[in-house]
Amino acid sequence: MIPSDKFVQKVEAEYLRLIADLLKTGDIDFTTAKESAKELLGNLPFISCEDMHEKLKNFTKKYPKFEKIFIFFLKDLEKENTQNLLDKMKYLMKSGKFDESLKLNQK
Repeated sequence: MIPSDKFVQKVEAEYLRLIADLLKTGDIDFTTAKESAKELLGNLPFISCEDMHEKLKNFTKKYPKFEKIFIFFLKDLEKENTQNLLDKMKYLMKSGKFDESLKLNQK
């Protein structure tokens, strides 16, 4: 699955909030902020959620202060996957395909 632009933008916005907080508290310096931004932007575009997962995981290994970004990504990905599943189940139920709908939940 290719991550939606909205999903990527939410992760980017969270990164920007985190970088501002880290700079404000002195947990990172301007050079680290600049280097991390270049690295994160260098990972774009994400070709799939798996690609995004791997790139963010590697990013936070290199920049441990940004681990919250990876955690945010994982939580939001779970929310998005759950919503997609619910939407599919709802569509199948409306189509009268109750067994197929319930089988989706068993995967």
